[in-house]
Amino acid sequence: MSEQGTKTAAQDTAQEHAGAEPGAGTEVGAETAGEYVEHDGDGQVSMRGPLRDGKKEGEFSFFAAGKLTQKSNFQDDLLHGESIEFFPTGKVAQRANFQAGKLSGLLRRFDEQGRPELIAAYAAGELHGDMLTYENGQMLCQQHYVKGKRHGVGVINGPDGNPLLLAHYHNDKRHGEVVYFGAGGVVVRRELYHEGQLHGLAQEYLPDGRLRETSQYQAGKLHGEALTYYPSGKLQKRARYEHGALVGTVELFDEKGRPLQRTPAPATPSIEAQAADAAKQSALRGLMDVARKKIVQAAAPVVVGMMKAPELPAAPELPSVAAPELPTAPELPPAGELVKVPESPQLPEAPEVKIPEALAAKAVPPKKTPPPPPPPRKGMILEPPNIGSLPLQPSATPRGK
Repeated sequence: MSEQGTKTAAQDTAQEHAGAEPGAGTEVGAETAGEYVEHDGDGQVSMRGPLRDGKKEGEFSFFAAGKLTQKSNFQDDLLHGESIEFFPTGKVAQRANFQAGKLSGLLRRFDEQGRPELIAAYAAGELHGDMLTYENGQMLCQQHYVKGKRHGVGVINGPDGNPLLLAHYHNDKRHGEVVYFGAGGVVVRRELYHEGQLHGLAQEYLPDGRLRETSQYQAGKLHGEALTYYPSGKLQKRARYEHGALVGTVELFDEKGRPLQRTPAPATPSIEAQAADAAKQSALRGLMDVARKKIVQAAAPVVVGMMKAPELPAAPELPSVAAPELPTAPELPPAGELVKVPESPQLPEAPEVKIPEALAAKAVPPKKTPPPPPPPRKGMILEPPNIGSLPLQPSATPRGK
């Protein structure tokens, strides 16, 4: 084979590794003294680095419009060592470490002011250790991972830096205590989980820290006593559940501890309770969306044109704080059929009395009297009989009027 043919074959081998078609010429890539160089459409260098036996070996530099955008180390054609991305201003945008083509060690992402946006620990391409996300230099979320799964403590903070949620995880499921925080870091709710389900005591607090509600759960359902307290600490309501179903009736008490009328639990939470729960969930999910957005933005390609960025898992999901499931109200017994009024008995006709003709001639003609009223009509009275009080509040106006 001629010298020219050997050079062309070497160029084709280098171009294959750079993604170019063999035989495309030296405009795309060329190998000179073990160095591979690739040019863009304007003839400027877009990638430069050493080759050994046709494979990337050592530090490669990547350019865009003549400016350095990235430096990455390779070994045996795989990313190995540190890889650094740069902003057009020359400031560092991201630092990552690789071993045999997989993320291993810390991945750090920064904004143009040099503040951190993401810090995540990896091992063999999986999240392994703490992952932290930031906004304007303020930490939003911190979650511990083991082999790509949430395991350990996870914390979500608000814009003011105070915590909003603290949760424990085991094998990517909520397991242990979950705590919600209100304004100023005051605890507003505590829950216990077992393998992703509510299990154990749940407590809710007033904004000033006083206890408001307690309830027991088993396998995600209300099971046991559910108690509600007045701000004074006196018992306001007591109910008992078994596997999510209400047992008996709800007991109500006034602030002096005297029992009030017992009423069945409502079929659905009140409008106020639903609105409060929706507002709580909306606020927490909004913060979660911010955390997820920062993670996605931080997952930029580690090597321009060479590989995709590692897929980072979504930020920890918030446990739902839906209102306790209450059984539906009992159905009303059907009202009895309307009672027919007994028919009025027919009066017997009066016997006819004959008057002698002589007396009849002298008799004064009787005064005309109005005809008697017609007998009552046969039929049904529209108003039903009194059936007593109903299980729920009786209607203010009797039916039929």
